[in-house]
Amino acid sequence: YNPYYPIYFVFLYMITIEALKSWLRIDFNDDDLTLQTCLDTAKEVIEEYTSHSLHAHTFEVESYGCDIKLYDYPITDIVADDEFKRYNKPDSILLSAPFGTKFVISVGVSDKKQLHSAVYQLASYYYENREPDHVRLPTSIQVTVNQLRRGLI
Repeated sequence: YNPYYPIYFVFLYMITIEALKSWLRIDFNDDDLTLQTCLDTAKEVIEEYTSHSLHAHTFEVESYGCDIKLYDYPITDIVADDEFKRYNKPDSILLSAPFGTKFVISVGVSDKKQLHSAVYQLASYYYENREPDHVRLPTSIQVTVNQLRRGLI
């Protein structure tokens, strides 16, 4: 029995400020607002860079007679107000439907642990470098997430 297992388990599957503080070995609360900002920004950047969702959400799209390509991952549900065809591609989902078809797309939370690690690495980078000198992801983080990027095939 390991008394730390429940905490470790939570840190693995939830991206939290407490986990970031543990990652950085910070035991004070003075920088919580800054840390939360760094964490939120890092999460958005990693989501945008990889098209893997780190929070459950729903969005709507409408067909204009052309196929709709979805890179978001993982898609948990697709509801449409008309008949449609779904094609699963290696890096995306293709939806084919008549003009005017409205879709409600539900996206879950990616189970890729290296994304969580990348978020903590990037949040740490933002925290330690309050004025980054470049816009790109640091190379060490790119190496962690490049194989998970969707929409490159």
